[in-house]
Amino acid sequence: MIKSSSRLHRWFMERTTMTSVVSLSIAFALVPACGSKVDLGEAKGKVDVTTSGGASTTEEPNAGGTVPEGSGGRTATGSGGQTSSGGSTTSAGGATPSPLPEVIDRDYGPDSSCDPISTTPWDFNPCGRTTGLEFSPDGRFLIAAMATLPPNVHVYRLADGARVRDFSGTSSGAHAAVLSPDGKKLAVCGPMQDEAEDPGTIVYDFETGEELYSLHTHSGMYVGDVAFSADGTLLATGGFQGPIEIWNASTGELVTSFDYPNSVHHLQFSRAGARLLVGGADGRGLVWDFETRSEVFVIAPIAQEFSGATFSPDGLFIGSTTEDNALQIHTAAAGSPVQTLPVFHQAYVSDVVWVGPDRLVTNDWAGVIASWKRGTSGAFGPERAWITKGQSLGIAVSPDQKTLVVGTAKGALNTDEAYSQGFVFLSL
Repeated sequence: MIKSSSRLHRWFMERTTMTSVVSLSIAFALVPACGSKVDLGEAKGKVDVTTSGGASTTEEPNAGGTVPEGSGGRTATGSGGQTSSGGSTTSAGGATPSPLPEVIDRDYGPDSSCDPISTTPWDFNPCGRTTGLEFSPDGRFLIAAMATLPPNVHVYRLADGARVRDFSGTSSGAHAAVLSPDGKKLAVCGPMQDEAEDPGTIVYDFETGEELYSLHTHSGMYVGDVAFSADGTLLATGGFQGPIEIWNASTGELVTSFDYPNSVHHLQFSRAGARLLVGGADGRGLVWDFETRSEVFVIAPIAQEFSGATFSPDGLFIGSTTEDNALQIHTAAAGSPVQTLPVFHQAYVSDVVWVGPDRLVTNDWAGVIASWKRGTSGAFGPERAWITKGQSLGIAVSPDQKTLVVGTAKGALNTDEAYSQGFVFLSL
């Protein structure tokens, strides 16, 4: 089969490969080998959640309030610890966790007006097809990239949910809107109606809204992702076709580039900034070195079509997907396999996101969000999962690591029933 490329494929796959929420719930409940129960919280309005250490807790589906303004800094990092090899799923306390996480499936709360948005967990924000989400480093703002005509990047103040600024973005919808580490620059990428005329990436002053420069990349029909280096001096772009291009983030001048044979889904610089991790439509996770201008190693295969791969905050590990949409852990130094988690997602995984060095979150095209946590043994185990009912493309973790925001939809995706697209907040 010839694989269709990157984010344009999303528009087609949304209607043709999305598993319905009903089917997902049945599938989770009937997994024969897992032995884990799915309590959908019908009794007393609470959801039973079994943690990776085997302890049972409950969560109030409507608990929450507003998202806190954050810790005022970047996500905390740590030593990470040693992770056991051999695919062990033993977790905290030495207990063997359920092979799959417990699942929270509930109806959405009230719809917001989108100006202001609601930050209460499970309230639905019907603001449009949300392809990228980003918290500001200080936790005060949420940036949402939308697959709409300009303006397609919106900034919301989390203290009151007010929409405080719009950015025009790219001409046919934004794929991602990424802040520099200091929170001063915003890079927006997306498709181009005219490859020769439209820029695939635009960089703005986040505080003033002024356009600083635009990048006419050589990525073909669109730029699929952008990434700032850890020190904010470099900006990487990749899209429909090679090459991967590295730009001076202050001036927009091209620094270097390297060929890539397929479409790019994900880009991330290492914490030290010497390496770049690329996730592509050819199912590879490639690590490229700036000093040697060469490929360091490849993790493959990491997906059937849509591939996710990210460095842990401490720089020791890489979390990635597999061909069957499972989560796997590799060493960041050499890409050596450390652990593969039980297969849980039944649709393409959009993102692998670290929550500090000891927790990861994955989201998929069927709207299932899963959390995985490292135990005292060093191995990761399943923690919990949420069914958000609509295709999840954008996802972000608040700087204080207490809140998720995920792109989703409200309504039935595989029927003629109308549905709204937007995003919701969830409590971690």
